[in-house]
Amino acid sequence: MSARILPPPPPLLTKPQFLLHVGKTMYSLFLLNFCPTLADIAGLDYNFIIVDMEHDHGGIFDALICHLSSQFHM
Repeated sequence: MSARILPPPPPLLTKPQFLLHVGKTMYSLFLLNFCPTLADIAGLDYNFIIVDMEHDHGGIFDALICHLSSQFHM
């Protein structure tokens, strides 16, 4: 059984770009509220989370809390 040789990644790729470069499928979630707990749980299974700021009561600060809770799982 031979090892699969991957092409070298271009320099300075982010993690999502690298995953796409090596042919992996990425999964995302469209979060319809500003709940940091849900963002934290979703961060375990998804590659990235989109926080919908248009259809919930909140602002940038609330969305940033969701981002900060999920960024440690990347």
